[in-house]
Amino acid sequence: MNFVIIEVYLIKGVVEMKSKQIFLGIVLMLFASTSFAQNIPQKISFQGRLLDADTQKPVIAEKSFTFKIRDWIEEHKNIQVNNGLYSVTLGSITPIPLDLFNDWQANMKILVDGKEMAPNIDMVSVPYAFKAGQLDNVYVKDGNVGIGIVNPEYALHVEGASVFRGNIGFVGTHPSSYTVVNDGFRFRYNTNFFGKNYDAMVFEKTDGNAKNPDGGIAFVNRGSDGIQEAAMVIRGYGKVGIGTKEPNSYLHVQSSDINNTNLVKIDFTGGNVGNNDSSSALLRILSNSSYRPLLSLNDKCTFFSNGNIQIYGNESPRVVEVTGKRSVDSNGTFPGIVALSWHNNNNAVSDIHFGKLGRVTFGGNHTDNSYSNILYVCSIN
Repeated sequence: MNFVIIEVYLIKGVVEMKSKQIFLGIVLMLFASTSFAQNIPQKISFQGRLLDADTQKPVIAEKSFTFKIRDWIEEHKNIQVNNGLYSVTLGSITPIPLDLFNDWQANMKILVDGKEMAPNIDMVSVPYAFKAGQLDNVYVKDGNVGIGIVNPEYALHVEGASVFRGNIGFVGTHPSSYTVVNDGFRFRYNTNFFGKNYDAMVFEKTDGNAKNPDGGIAFVNRGSDGIQEAAMVIRGYGKVGIGTKEPNSYLHVQSSDINNTNLVKIDFTGGNVGNNDSSSALLRILSNSSYRPLLSLNDKCTFFSNGNIQIYGNESPRVVEVTGKRSVDSNGTFPGIVALSWHNNNNAVSDIHFGKLGRVTFGGNHTDNSYSNILYVCSIN
């Protein structure tokens, strides 16, 4: 049996007639959904009319139809053709991949009872609702969405520079809500974070189970060896670690690299400027406690907030307290913390006392007696 086709496409309200060897009558390709904003159904409603080419009479019989769009194939068997009319839903058996229409050049082949009809049918306006014009340069493949890339490899794959307006939440964390119900992370722009019109980019760890997040924010490095190294972490309890993931102080710097010349370096390059005011110090440590140490150097030299300095001691310090005696070396000087010698380098003292009355004693302990002298030398060998 031979056939003749007359196709009628509805293209933006314009009816276009074409004569072919098979008569398909009116071909309407419509979406099964009414809005692109909803989930795309990956189906096309297809209606056609089949006429006998010799008699020009409508076909009345069961036919098998095979439809091909590029490498997508779907067969519909035992389709009843009544008075030449038939209807199928393409994609009802095998969903139509959305990326078939990415380059705007798709066409469809139809086989009736295994015989291919010619020529191919161009896929015109309505089917391209799969790829709406306002979403040009957006592609969907295997459940992945690509922006600026035809074959996205990830759930959201963006190629090129991007601008985001609004907050972004991860792992179920709401982008903006102050009520936290999930563990996660988000970053957001806050116009008034530091005060009115003093804005900030806020990186925020959230925890739906605890007042203070049990994790934190981590900045890590990973090289070709695949080993993750923590460069800096900010734990949920407020402590910062550099070189360690477990800071035990509010600022904990740790390194085992013996090639490092400085663990912490303060480098002032402003030249000979400034003043002697303590507020302009390169390193300034403040405390409202009179007894809590401000700075401890290897637990051997301790600086207190009241101005006292303690060296090798564990008692309440005086203005300066040095505990322990130092032996004299071959040059007659004190090695270590204090070094004193006579001008002839022959003798040196082994004990120094600074008294509360301002007296200084070498070789004895007479700093707090009633003697009127300021400097006492009790014994010289």
